[in-house]
Formats: sequence, C-alpha cells, structure tokens
Amino acid sequence: MCAVKKLLNELLRRTQPGV
Repeated sequence: MCAVKKLLNELLRRTQPGV
C-alpha cells in the first residue's frame, strides 16, 4: 500500500529530522 508507506516515511522523517 502506498498510503502506509507514505505514513511510515513521514513518521521516520519526523523522528529523524535532518536526514
């Protein structure tokens, strides 16, 4: 699912701001 991947990506970006 694209929606799930997008959500996970956003969460990962929020936890690791800068990468």
